[in-house]
Amino acid sequence: FSSEMFAGEVLETDLKSGQTLHFKLPDDGEKPGGEFTRRGLPAPYGLTIARAPHSLAEGPDGKIYLTDSIGAGITVFDPKSHAMQSYQVGGGALYPHTVRAAQDGIIWFTIAMSNQVGRFDPKTHISQVITLPATPSLSASGGPIPYGIDVSPTDGSVWYSKLASDKIGRIDAKTLEVKEFDSPVRGPRRQRFDAQGRLWVTGFSEGAIACIDVANWKADIYPLPRYAPNEIPAPYALAINPVTQEVWVNDTMLDLAWRFLPKEQRFVAYPMPLKGTYTRDFSFTPDGWACTANNPIPAAALEGGTPELVCIDPGKPTNAVAVSAR
Repeated sequence: FSSEMFAGEVLETDLKSGQTLHFKLPDDGEKPGGEFTRRGLPAPYGLTIARAPHSLAEGPDGKIYLTDSIGAGITVFDPKSHAMQSYQVGGGALYPHTVRAAQDGIIWFTIAMSNQVGRFDPKTHISQVITLPATPSLSASGGPIPYGIDVSPTDGSVWYSKLASDKIGRIDAKTLEVKEFDSPVRGPRRQRFDAQGRLWVTGFSEGAIACIDVANWKADIYPLPRYAPNEIPAPYALAINPVTQEVWVNDTMLDLAWRFLPKEQRFVAYPMPLKGTYTRDFSFTPDGWACTANNPIPAAALEGGTPELVCIDPGKPTNAVAVSAR
């Protein structure tokens, strides 16, 4: 499953046949432009649809939870019946962003434009909004931009990154107490925990990924390889293969994806098949394929002009090139 924000759809792709089914989010009473229209603001990217799913996560109940960036809601999608229902976040939320599901079923998500994190309870359909500490923006965005988020597998704490403030924060899932730390890499964008409870973070502005021991806030930093002088990679997101614990990285500066082998501390490069790629995230099939999507803005920036789902089988011979991490 994937989300198509510009069309307001959930996509279901059969990897064997290549066929994709499209399911449009119902307006559910929302007007074009959603929360932005209500506030008299222009919607991002000129979108005029009522609901625009930005990110998705599968909950323990098997349902898909999507952040509705334009309508400021959470949409619940049943992959069996294809039924959908949206619920407003409230609390002044503007632009719900990245979403993750905790083991107890609670859905956590960042809210990028209002400096908040949200907590959605699938049983009550009620969201609780947590306002984050005010931190200065280090970019032209004008705000700190809470972006990536993940849930610790060891204690259930919720960790988020502030892309434009170089901060990483922790939320106690029970008390909702918030504590922030200086990020070991500049431009922390998306992040994931591995099975050991270490937090892996992309340094979008630094061209590196970091592995953080959150217990003592010590980090190992791994710069992405560079093929030309003064070239700075731009790692957007990363994901941890749940079986191998290898780290897959989306590089939005080059037409590449990276696979990092922690035990060997080296990267493997996978050239993308098209020019102008901008891949956003990785997910994994049960048989170990790593899947991502070509998703530049605008889509015309991509060779051929049609975004595609790209899946890599690391177990078969490929044109991958092993590159040292240091």
